[in-house]
Amino acid sequence: MHESSSGFKIIEDFYMQNNLRQTISDFEFSLRQKNLSEINAQLREKQFDPDVLMAALELKDIVGQINTIIHAWGILVSLPYILSQDEQVEYVSLGAGNTGKKFDLKTSRRVAEFKFISWKGGSESIRQNGLFKDFYNLVENGGNLEKYLYVTGTEHPIRFFKGSRDLKSVLSKDRLLSDSFFKKYGNKYTNVNEFYNEFKDSIKIVDLQTVVPEFSKDLAGRKKLTTEKNVEIKVNIQNLRDYFSRFKTDSGYKPTKRQKFNKWVKEFDQILEQIGKIETIVSPKLKVDLGYSFTDGNLVLNALFQPSAKKIFSEIKKEFNSLSSFIVSYDDLELLESCSDRANTLAWIGDASIKYAISSKIWKLDISTEDLNDTRKMYESNENFSLLCDRWQLFQSRINLDPEDEKPTSAYKIKGTLVEAIFGVIYIEKGLKGVEEALYLIDKSLK
Repeated sequence: MHESSSGFKIIEDFYMQNNLRQTISDFEFSLRQKNLSEINAQLREKQFDPDVLMAALELKDIVGQINTIIHAWGILVSLPYILSQDEQVEYVSLGAGNTGKKFDLKTSRRVAEFKFISWKGGSESIRQNGLFKDFYNLVENGGNLEKYLYVTGTEHPIRFFKGSRDLKSVLSKDRLLSDSFFKKYGNKYTNVNEFYNEFKDSIKIVDLQTVVPEFSKDLAGRKKLTTEKNVEIKVNIQNLRDYFSRFKTDSGYKPTKRQKFNKWVKEFDQILEQIGKIETIVSPKLKVDLGYSFTDGNLVLNALFQPSAKKIFSEIKKEFNSLSSFIVSYDDLELLESCSDRANTLAWIGDASIKYAISSKIWKLDISTEDLNDTRKMYESNENFSLLCDRWQLFQSRINLDPEDEKPTSAYKIKGTLVEAIFGVIYIEKGLKGVEEALYLIDKSLK
């Protein structure tokens, strides 16, 4: 076997058998306030393998030129799809980094910069800095030629350009760029969005995933993964709870930080208690009434998330967005943060599918539109839905961090929305037929 193959095998085995974030977090916690002999004991107990380091260094040498390959082949793959027939290439710069040429591509018609970045959506200041540098370069040095900034996915770049990040922060790591910018513009622009809004019409930002088939394939693969990904709600919340529980009495943190950790642990305990009710009370009741179990239990948990549960994940994301080894990935934190928004989406889907299903049940050739609406509203009132909500015990099991002081009218509305969200899950799993078959649970006459 080739020597490098063994390195790949060691890393692959380590990756398959371990959650890297969890492993790093465990080491960080277990080594706190330990002396040398205790550290050695901990390393033996956790079966620490030094070969992982040697394998990683070996692979780092092998893939050290990967950015250059991506940059060069990315441009070469793109050229046939972005150039016009009568366009003449003056030069192309295929090496990553500083090559002595002003642009990645200069032709008789255009100048262009290419950014082949797989954006993660977290704190990506270094990537943002490079993106701004390319944009600025096109603005300042593009002359009368058309100016293009080619990227793989426009969502994160546009979000950055429209954001309010301080330009001094963006330029702080590049002295030459900073001097050039402030020499010309002084304090005219404070934030990125101010400079972007001034020059955005002169720069065409193009998503290569919509132009180049090779990148389109990559986009299709990512969309599939994004569609199939559904955050493991209970697992991630339990991991977060256990993580902060370790540090809530740790004297290594300031009292205010420990108080915050303690508050989060209590809130996670409350959420986990509510998830337990959903699993032991709500789901069995749904199974009895519907005649089947949902294939994705996360959807039911998601349906019962309330807006008050969003704040804790927003706080954690703000506090820990720059830690690469945090116990939960940034993407999963964002998904947890958006659970209440997705619950609203499920309720909207449920409401629409219920309206259609009831209309098809009660429609008659001679019924007027007014009578159709009145009859349908009678069936789908919040008061009517609240009876089904009580039957399934959705209200007392919902994932909620607000004090229990809702007024009856407010409770009716919440109960109605919870039922609609469950019907949204029914629609996703069983389609309109499943919704129609479940209507009798709202009113026996609809069976």
